[in-house]
Amino acid sequence: MTLGSALILITFILLITAGIYYVTKRKKWRLIGKITGAILLLAVLVGLGIWGWYQYQNRPQVVTGVGNVSLGMTPVEVTLSVGKPKVNLEGSEEDTDLRYIYLNYSDELDYFVRFSNESGEYRAVLICSSNYLREVLGFSKYNSESEVIKKLGEPTSISVREDGLQKTISYKQWKAGFEIEQGNVETVCATESGEVKYIKEYE
Repeated sequence: MTLGSALILITFILLITAGIYYVTKRKKWRLIGKITGAILLLAVLVGLGIWGWYQYQNRPQVVTGVGNVSLGMTPVEVTLSVGKPKVNLEGSEEDTDLRYIYLNYSDELDYFVRFSNESGEYRAVLICSSNYLREVLGFSKYNSESEVIKKLGEPTSISVREDGLQKTISYKQWKAGFEIEQGNVETVCATESGEVKYIKEYE
């Protein structure tokens, strides 16, 4: 304990002691009751205000990106933000989209960014990450599917992977998607279309 905090504590104790002595001597218990009631009411109002502000700050909002990567970024804006990708998948005649894959130190997906060529320029239209530090709508890896649904409601679309081991749930109104494995979030996504689907789905 520092000298300053010790002096504050001593002053507080002396004030409490003096208050108790004054009330005992003057028999002002009714006044103390009123003051205590006012303090309790103030504490309740402050608590409600803090709770309301927390709810407002954590309300669902349209997702604009994941971590340091935002929807609409060009490939060079992404590399300026997070560096050179581990894998750069060029588009083909059938699929002209460009894909950047970033892996973290444990070889887990740090970022997957898909760019679509719109108006002659590539722009990020899908960003996903399985890094537990990255959140979408307050959820990250290891949150449960039930927690997501409790806060956001039923998803607008569901896609099940071909092998039946994973699925994605999407919320078009929030431009968000979550990959679910064994009941828990594995990957979080921001998606321009509002939907995340597997190329090969379970039939």
